Amino acid sequence: MDYYNGDRKDFMFTSQTLPLASRLYDSIVIFGAGGCGRELKRNWETIGGTVAHFVDNNANLWGSTVESVSVISAKDAVASGLPIFIASYASPAIYQQLVAQGCDPVEIYIGDPEYKLVRDGARVIEEQKAELDALMDAFGNDESRFAFAQGFKYYERWLTSSQHLLYPQYAHPLVKAEDGDIILNCGGYDGDTDLLYHSMADNCEVHTFEPFEEMLPKLRQVAAGITNGKSIIVNKCVWNKNETITLQVTETASRILNPGGKDFISPTRSVEAVTIDHYCEENGVVPTMIKMDVEAAEPQAIEGAENVLRKYRPKLQISIYHTPEQRVSIPLQLRKIDPNYRYYIGHHTPSYCETILYGLPV
Repeated sequence: MDYYNGDRKDFMFTSQTLPLASRLYDSIVIFGAGGCGRELKRNWETIGGTVAHFVDNNANLWGSTVESVSVISAKDAVASGLPIFIASYASPAIYQQLVAQGCDPVEIYIGDPEYKLVRDGARVIEEQKAELDALMDAFGNDESRFAFAQGFKYYERWLTSSQHLLYPQYAHPLVKAEDGDIILNCGGYDGDTDLLYHSMADNCEVHTFEPFEEMLPKLRQVAAGITNGKSIIVNKCVWNKNETITLQVTETASRILNPGGKDFISPTRSVEAVTIDHYCEENGVVPTMIKMDVEAAEPQAIEGAENVLRKYRPKLQISIYHTPEQRVSIPLQLRKIDPNYRYYIGHHTPSYCETILYGLPV
């Protein structure tokens, strides 16, 4: 079966790299006046582009300015005739909204929320075909094989074949939080996964790693409300060394400086990093499940967890979507550590984001 050329296509978006687009257009409109939109504005201006307006569905923002750029409604944006670059994780819904309001689909560009828009899925498929074929054998069902292969199509042609799965993200029927689990939640963000795990199972102990200080109040609020288990907040990155490292930050997110070969414009700060091996040994933690969504630093975090992975063989929920290469390299890395896992792929959005590798020890 040719998983790479299936015909299950739910969304087709036109997109181009920022440098090419900047040569095509003198000025653009950015849909999304939040952190993602501001990040795109800075990158766009860095390569010589001009932002005419921000667009937002929040009517309270209309008529205001964000970074000296006016905020207008979607209706006014369509009327302007300018190309619209969507800077939001809700891009499919926004795309449909704009088309319904009369915008020419050719003038709508769906952006990677990190706005490093050059992706090369075709090259990865060509260069690593043998490895890809080997991974196909490690997946537990055809649904996983299709989701794995079709992820490359988005990088290659900005075409995504989203699978509308019957289970939500981090709730795979075989790889999920269960009563009494000890979970390492690496990349806690605002506590959403912490809440999910406690809603699914009782008497869980969740260790949530989140280096972004601005998220700590939300995480503490979530932890304080847990009554059927325990939540422990760790204000550190997971990494392959115990050291002080540089973190890039935006208004709503953070990541370790250039872990996956990507750069973006934002302030930086120093934070403490810890290996999972060290943390578990120091605190007497025996994890039964590890979840990672650490913005392309997954390979280093896995490297720092090799002893724990070999010794305790926890269930795994690992993000593999941050680069095309990591869709291949992370499963291969894990197989070298312990080949006796059965893997499943869940793709949980209509864009390239939120592809999760679920691992079950066998």
